[in-house]
Amino acid sequence: MKSPKVALVTFGCQMNKLDSEIAEASLLREGFLLVDDPAEADAVLFNTCAVRAHAEERVVSRLAALYPLQDRRPGLVLGILGCMAQEHGEAFLERYPRVSLVAGTGHFHMLGALLERALSGERVAALEGGGDPDSDRRDPRAVPVGPRAFVAVQRGCSMGCAYCIVPSVRGPWRSRSKEDVLRECRKVLEAGAVDLTLLGQTVDAWGRDLSPRQRFADLLRAVHDLPGLKRLHFVTSHPLFLDGETASLFGELPRLARWVHLPPQSGSDRVLRAMRRGYTREKYLETVRAVKEGSPDVEIAGDFICGFPGETEEDHRETLSLMEEVRFSQCYVFKYSPRPGTPAAAMEPPPAEVIRRRHAEALALHERISAEKNRSLVGTLQEVLVEGPSPRNPDRWTGRTVHHRIAHFPARDGLRPGDLVRLRITSASPVSLAGEMEEDR
Repeated sequence: MKSPKVALVTFGCQMNKLDSEIAEASLLREGFLLVDDPAEADAVLFNTCAVRAHAEERVVSRLAALYPLQDRRPGLVLGILGCMAQEHGEAFLERYPRVSLVAGTGHFHMLGALLERALSGERVAALEGGGDPDSDRRDPRAVPVGPRAFVAVQRGCSMGCAYCIVPSVRGPWRSRSKEDVLRECRKVLEAGAVDLTLLGQTVDAWGRDLSPRQRFADLLRAVHDLPGLKRLHFVTSHPLFLDGETASLFGELPRLARWVHLPPQSGSDRVLRAMRRGYTREKYLETVRAVKEGSPDVEIAGDFICGFPGETEEDHRETLSLMEEVRFSQCYVFKYSPRPGTPAAAMEPPPAEVIRRRHAEALALHERISAEKNRSLVGTLQEVLVEGPSPRNPDRWTGRTVHHRIAHFPARDGLRPGDLVRLRITSASPVSLAGEMEEDR
């Protein structure tokens, strides 16, 4: 009997990418084969994001595009996994009769058994119960080939920001024990990873819900000292929880990337209060200053929401001024998207054309700042962790600097993913660097 083939398509954040690895491990354990092309598959599964309406629209569009294939092959199973499944529940099966599997965020590690039921003709909704996968649920065969790996140290969120659907689809904070985190980190390092990213919706709050309470800085120190590690990141941080001890580690731990994702969301105190973020603009800047005191060359990445309900032109200008003051190395700038069940969904946002203009202005400002920062690196020597050949040009390879900037360079014999190389930067764009390798002296 032939093994069924599964195509798993992932949308959204790094946590979703990690969840897809766990789902793939479950499928492999149950004897399924993983394929990239939906046309070859017996089942096509979408691991979804529900943070913005646009993300859901993309999933529905991709789903509808598979209906002709399903018409030709009536046994083809279509499934929705993750946050969107958790948000809509069994109603998704009613709304989309061609879908036969809906599995929530706590069921990735049991996906193989659920899919077997769907392939036998059952319509399956797995939404309640489940649980967070432990380190033993990870299968090195499902870890993508390459030097980088993600490890979840915390799941869920308890912050209750007015715009955010994450607490309702992923539940409250749940920190994993330090021992379990270290066991999984060792596992992926032994499988060939050299660059680890510790994940959590509010990663720097790790340990606050454990008994006894533990400190995120202690976890970073323990992971940093593991054999085989060349570089360490963590995302996503919340400005309320990135304390002075964690900030000081940027100057103490040589393998800790000089980069931190610290989303402000707005530069206006009035909007921050309405968002229920729990800090002011000045408190955010104090956190940035603490990070810079730990190591002056740390780069800050941020998120901004343009057009939150009640945002005025003055509020928007304050956001632009914060972007100028901090000079973020990377920014993820989004148009406000109302999410069902959140407090902000009942508020009136600015007109769509106003949101579009403010979004465009913020994007243009960030592009200018990013271009200036990248151009300032031309002629400098940068250490780059090699990721592999560029998808667009196999004669060029790509990697990341210690500041998380993408860098491209000519291929060279003997080069391998995971190597550390020194690049002399020769040119720069707003989104990446280019350079030539220099031999160690």
